[in-house]
Amino acid sequence: MDEMGLGIFRGVLGLWKKWVKEVEAAITLSGAMGQEESRNLSENIQWCIKRIFEEGY
Repeated sequence: MDEMGLGIFRGVLGLWKKWVKEVEAAITLSGAMGQEESRNLSENIQWCIKRIFEEGY
């Protein structure tokens, strides 16, 4: 591989590494948001059940 080919390869590799880091960050953020949404839903359900029993339905 000549110098130009090696330079192109290194450039592509650098872009690939950057893309992988961005995808990993997006997956982590998505998972955290999903956990928060699940927790909120669970709290809302618990609140509703408590209200139902308090009001005697």
